[in-house]
Amino acid sequence: MLTCTADYLRDAFPDVREIGVLATTGTLASGVYESALEASGFVQIAPRAPAQTRLMNAIYGPNGAKAGSRSGECCEDLAAAIDDLVAQGVQVIVLGCTELPLLMRDTAPSGAGAGAGGQTVRFVDPTDVLARRCVAYALGASGALESAVEVIAPEVGAPAALTSESTAPQAAARDAKRVRGARTRVRTRVEGVFS
Repeated sequence: MLTCTADYLRDAFPDVREIGVLATTGTLASGVYESALEASGFVQIAPRAPAQTRLMNAIYGPNGAKAGSRSGECCEDLAAAIDDLVAQGVQVIVLGCTELPLLMRDTAPSGAGAGAGGQTVRFVDPTDVLARRCVAYALGASGALESAVEVIAPEVGAPAALTSESTAPQAAARDAKRVRGARTRVRTRVEGVFS
């Protein structure tokens, strides 16, 4: 997952060198993101100590994501960590903890997508990057990671829908049925070719 994320960052943001990483203190201390990023020519920027403490509270606190909260204090704490990275000049932030994308919907950092000087701040979910890479691989595609395949989570008991930009719709349908079961509907639209 880390290598896929670093590859995606290199392809999607070729002019960016500093990548913000929001992750648990243990993950940051292990250096796994830092090593993967450095191997791709990036420098990891982590929240400073007070912001990291707030991020840990957003994840593990009594009103944090692990406790089932998705609004209020945990989102305020996450926003503080994002604001800290933006204040350090970060333009791209990796959400290096699986709970963080769940909180993003209700989080409004004071920079809300724009940092100092009006630059755009982009968020990258490594789980999403890996999922897209796996689906692209399963469909026989290589290269493009962004918008390669969009999987829409179904309601409980409803069939899944898979939208693919594959140039081989029959293969997409066959592979999707093999992976997702006979009730899967596949809608294919060809908009691009993987290189």
